[in-house]
Parts: sequence; structure tokens; C-alpha cells
Amino acid sequence: MADLNPDQIEAARKAGIIPDAQADALLARHGIDTPTAVAEPLIGNEEDLRFLRSFSDIFITIGVVLLMVGIFVAAAAFDDRESGWGGFVAALIFWGLAEYFGRIKRAHLPTLALTIGFALAFALFVTQFFMDRLISLNGIGRDWFVPAAVFLGGIGLYYWRIRLPFVFSLLGWGGVVFVAGVAGSLGLLPNVWAVVILLFVCAFGVLAAALWYDMKDPERVTRFSDNGFWLHTVASPLTLISFMALGAKLSFGAEFNDFSAIEEFVGTLETRVNSLSGWAAVVIVLSMLWGLAINRRVFVISTLIYALTVASYFLGKMSLDPSFVLSASLLIVGGTVVFLGVGWHPARKALLNILPNWKIFPKPERTDI
Repeated sequence: MADLNPDQIEAARKAGIIPDAQADALLARHGIDTPTAVAEPLIGNEEDLRFLRSFSDIFITIGVVLLMVGIFVAAAAFDDRESGWGGFVAALIFWGLAEYFGRIKRAHLPTLALTIGFALAFALFVTQFFMDRLISLNGIGRDWFVPAAVFLGGIGLYYWRIRLPFVFSLLGWGGVVFVAGVAGSLGLLPNVWAVVILLFVCAFGVLAAALWYDMKDPERVTRFSDNGFWLHTVASPLTLISFMALGAKLSFGAEFNDFSAIEEFVGTLETRVNSLSGWAAVVIVLSMLWGLAINRRVFVISTLIYALTVASYFLGKMSLDPSFVLSASLLIVGGTVVFLGVGWHPARKALLNILPNWKIFPKPERTDI
């Protein structure tokens, strides 16, 4: 798309193939003056979600959501024996509507809502269909890899038809469930170290896929970038959870080898919180720096709950008033996010000066940031 001439870019814009922001960015590379080239505030739009064109999309999406609720209720009444086929019928209806809104009308927001509905309905079908046939609820994760594989297959076919980047988020979490199901079938989940390793394998696998898409589109103007963004929404919380799980295992040591013994060391939790909170603070800072380096703000967003918890804990150790602790925590974390949001590009520029020249750390296209 970067090789299009200005006339082709304008034609694609008028046809609705590319949004205005993307068209302006491409025209700017040809030296054509646009409002977004230099005069735009230096907050950046490289993570433009591109699924909202006008209020008309919101209006249609409200109707689509109401329609989906009605279909879910009707499917539940149809499937009074909870065999799962009601969910399957609902999923087919949502898929058919997504074909119209996604492939014909190219209305991304209604399609996104239908995608969520399809995923919920298809997951309901898969769960109920396999519940009495295969799934063992007595052992967490055991035998879940078969329905997880069926779910992944259905989501994969859906993406093949609809081509909505949001589907990559569903594929990422579905892949995590599938890997957990395989590990559960092998009897690995009760072991804490096995779970920690499993989390890291899933986190780095999804992260590698996201970075691969990022490197295919460092300028963030094609669907590859959107695919990478939605994979990062899975990789970022999963990576944080992995490091937090590792910190918990290192803090508790030999007392925390098996989940069956969890009740035995709950009483000693308070004595280990100091080291765990320090570990969490380091992980939060590293996660923010990593998001800054790869130019993905989602890694900052994923740290918010952890950051609030850590800030509240350390302020609470000062025997301050609880209301002051809460307000101070919100001020610290909120101020940090605002500072990073407004000063994102200058901060990236400073960080990139000390980082190796790797493709996973994209250089800014603009020279004024």
C-alpha cells in the first residue's frame, strides 16, 4: 500500500477501502501537505483502531447488539435440553450477519460486535456439546484440548472469511486455553513450576506472533499492524501474569510447589508480600519500558491494576489515612499514564538512542518527534 500514487490513495479513500487517517499518512509520504503531517499534536495515531467511521456505525451497532440479545434468548428457548445446538444456530446467524456488515458494507464496529457474539455463541455450543461426552470437570484442564481445538478451528474459519483483525485476540486466548488443555491432559497443571513455564511459553508465543506482524508493517498503516495490536492485547496481560507467577513462586519457594498445598501457606502470605511487591514494581517499570520501545501503549494499560495495587501497598505501609492512600495512588498512576501519553514520542526517542537497532523497535517516521 505504501507504493500507491496519490491518485490511487484518493480513490481508495473515496471507495472506503482505507480510512482518512491512513490516507493522510500515505499522502504525507508523497510530500502532499495534510493536517496530520506536522501540525497534528504530538500524541500520535499509529495505533488508530480504525473500526469507527461515524455515529452511523454506533447507531447500527446498538441495533445489532439488541438483535443479538434477542437471538441468544430465542436460542436458549430453542435449546431447552442444553445440548448446545441453540448456540450453534446463533453462531451461524451471527456469522451470516458478519458476512454482510464485514465483507459487503465494511462496517467494522457492527462486525466487531457480531464477532464477540459469534465467539460467545460458538463457545457455548462447544462447551455444552462436549460437556457430557468428553470434558471432565473434576480435573481442571483435563481433556479440554479437544473442545479448545474445535473452538480454534471455528474462529480460524471465521477470520478466513471476515478478515477482522480483532479475531486475533480471540485466537490468542483460544490458543492459551488449548495449550492449557494439553498440559492438563498430561497431568502437569497441579505443579506450580509447570504452570509458570506454561504461562511463559504462551506469553512469548503470542508476543512473537504480534512482533512478527509489527515488523511486517513498521509504519502502522495496514491490516498487519491491526493484527499485531490485537495480539498484543493478549500478550501484554499474559506476560505480566507470567512474571507475577514467577515472582510468587520465587517468594514462596519450596512452600509453593503444588496447588493442592495452597491452604498451608496462605497464613504466611503477609510475610512475603514485601518481596513480592518489590518484584511487581520492577515488572511494572520493565513492562512500561518495553511498551515504549516497541511503540505499543497496551503494555502500559495492562500494568494499571498492578500499579495501583503496588502504590496502595507501599503508601499504606506509611500508616496514612486510607482515603489519602487511594487518592494518592490514583494521582501517581494516573499522572504517570498522562505523562507517558503526552510525552510518548520524546520518551521513545530518548529510549531508542540507548537500544540496539533491532527491527522490533520501530524508528519514528516523523523527524519532528
